Amino acid sequence: MSVLMQARVQGMTGEAYDALTADPAFMEGLREFDGFLGLHAAGPTDDGWQVFEMWESEDKHQVWVDQMIAPNMPPDAAKSMTVTYHQLHAAAV
Repeated sequence: MSVLMQARVQGMTGEAYDALTADPAFMEGLREFDGFLGLHAAGPTDDGWQVFEMWESEDKHQVWVDQMIAPNMPPDAAKSMTVTYHQLHAAAV
């Protein structure tokens, strides 16, 4: 079932997000990654940063995190990341 993924990273800054996503190949890789449904949105929270994305499944998102996100995040940021999945009935991008 398709999901809206919400990741929150306590203490992460816009500068750290920009460093992670600065290479144009990063977003291109996301758009082409198996299971990504075409929505990526990010912005600040009161205590860090959050990202929303639409995925075909939680498992496909987890592969993306394991391969592309976790290895490129500062260790403290990776430890503070919490992910919530919201099941979708319908979505349009």
